[in-house]
Amino acid sequence: MTIQREYTLPNCKLLVEGLMGDPSETTSRPLLSTVTNVECRFVGHDAALIGGRSLLEELAQVVSQYAQEILSGVPHPSHLKAPAAGSQESVRLERLKPDVHQLTVVTPEQPEAMQVKLGTVELFDLVEAIDQLLFDTQTLPDLALSLSPVSRQYVQNQEPLAKRVVPAAVGLAGLAVAAIALFFLPLPAPRVEPTPEPTAQESPAPTPPPGASPEPAATPAAPPEVTPVAPPEAEASPAAEASPETATDAAEVESLDAAIANGSVITDLDQLAQIQQQLRTQLDDAWDNSPDFSEDLVYQVRVAQNGDILGFRYTNDAAVENLDQVPLRDLQYNSTNDLSQEASAEFRVVFTAGGVVQVSPWYGRPQ
Repeated sequence: MTIQREYTLPNCKLLVEGLMGDPSETTSRPLLSTVTNVECRFVGHDAALIGGRSLLEELAQVVSQYAQEILSGVPHPSHLKAPAAGSQESVRLERLKPDVHQLTVVTPEQPEAMQVKLGTVELFDLVEAIDQLLFDTQTLPDLALSLSPVSRQYVQNQEPLAKRVVPAAVGLAGLAVAAIALFFLPLPAPRVEPTPEPTAQESPAPTPPPGASPEPAATPAAPPEVTPVAPPEAEASPAAEASPETATDAAEVESLDAAIANGSVITDLDQLAQIQQQLRTQLDDAWDNSPDFSEDLVYQVRVAQNGDILGFRYTNDAAVENLDQVPLRDLQYNSTNDLSQEASAEFRVVFTAGGVVQVSPWYGRPQ
């Protein structure tokens, strides 16, 4: 029996056709274990990417690595490597402009190279479609990505050489000037302590006669009592008082920490995928998508089973400075009840400088 699974986003649609794993299975959503055809279409492009399971695996691997490069900002040439020996599929992704990405695909079904130019929104719709496929436990449960952290060999110092050399040169010049100035200073004269004047020799105390009891030693007089004076109260500086915004931010982080430590974590894959889609939809609807910041804003967001945002925290400085440009506070569910025991899931939410909202599981995809 042939099964079709469709993963549709506003700018991308991924279609997977295959055979049922167990023909005797009578569930409403049977397991798709064997791929017979894969199609990927983009809005505004007539041609479609067509292939089999090998195309699906390579497309998922290359697109995920490319998205990792964009999110981390660290160049990683793995998505530009030539296909392995014997492979009949070739998938490449390269950036033409900051918001234009060219996808090139060659398959046995399409021997001539097919090139599609995607905007950043279209690209991350493709990433989202692949994520939904990987989260679907009833479709190719053995399909997995072999992603790893970017090697340090690809990390480059983006600061210009001249800017890195100037502080060292200024430091050496300052040291040389200080040495020259100290050279011309006269040596200090040796310090001679004054010799104390001789005083009259004290007569020894008289020796008591034999049999007489010694007189008790005189008790030294007590020093005069000094009443301590309390210092004047220091005036509280305006900087010592926490602003309302700072206090609110601290309360949000404390609430999120308590929720993570005590709350019930949602692990059902279908439920996680549904909550992830709900969160992205409400953020897309509430954000005006016209930011004026230049660095991506990254947040850790806690979401309840019904999609309510229970709390969030910042993970970079730009997220704190530009919080008023994103709708997280407006969408946060405010309640007088204790929400730390609420069953919830954690997500990584990124508001990019290009006007795209990205939502992914905070702890990665469960295996």
